[in-house]
Amino acid sequence: MTEGPARLPASAVAAGSDWHNRYADAVLSLTQALDAATDDAARDRILNQVRTALKPVARTAVNSGPSPEGKAPSPSR
Repeated sequence: MTEGPARLPASAVAAGSDWHNRYADAVLSLTQALDAATDDAARDRILNQVRTALKPVARTAVNSGPSPEGKAPSPSR
């Protein structure tokens, strides 16, 4: 088998997990919580909690970093 470039730097491998491992764990935990919920109302409450928690992060992520075209983001008004 031919080896390509490493997906992770050696320091990340030594640390034991990267953002993708933590993401997969979070998705698994969310799935388990939704599966364990007693009804659709309980599942909706869980999803609303996740959405509420993500709102500040989503706004920051959208307004930071270069655009797909490589341009800096426009200042907020």
